[in-house]
Amino acid sequence: IKEYAPFRPNWDRLLNRYKDIAKLNHPNIGKFYDFEFIGWEFDNRTLYTIEEYLEGDDLRNLIRHGVSFAPNQICTWWNQLVSALNYIHQQGILHCNIIPSSICITKGGDAVLTDFGIEYYMLPSDPESPCSSLGNPYSSPEQVTGSKHIDYRSDVYSLAVIFAHLLSDKAPYPSDLSVYSLQKSIVEE
Repeated sequence: IKEYAPFRPNWDRLLNRYKDIAKLNHPNIGKFYDFEFIGWEFDNRTLYTIEEYLEGDDLRNLIRHGVSFAPNQICTWWNQLVSALNYIHQQGILHCNIIPSSICITKGGDAVLTDFGIEYYMLPSDPESPCSSLGNPYSSPEQVTGSKHIDYRSDVYSLAVIFAHLLSDKAPYPSDLSVYSLQKSIVEE
């Protein structure tokens, strides 16, 4: 169960997103079961999502703890996640939030994509700009600039930056950058 802080969502976009995600069926995509709102005020409730329990750890924690990965394991994960992205993109779905914490490495050694950018669908934003982002080190330049022309390439870009991080053992940007500096670096570099 994942908790999202109180928000004022675009209800139609959010419900359509849930319906789309609930239909997904791929071995490298975490299953989404349901969602629930907690709170009394209609426009200021906390959202909880109910998703498949995956035994393992997310890639962010593994990186943070200095776990090193064999090149053949990284290649296997790449193939699994590219397969998952191809599948969701064929369904007309963008992930919008591919970061190390949205990739679970199961106890069996498989990579599973989770956390389908729900926060972007909780904001009353332009439906033509599906994946705007304040920016994280893995965001595509299009996401950071709020482009209305975001497509599957933004997801592929984010995944590639993660795998460059894994292969080089070096974060894409220094962790002490301000949001502005990070956005500027993503767009200009």
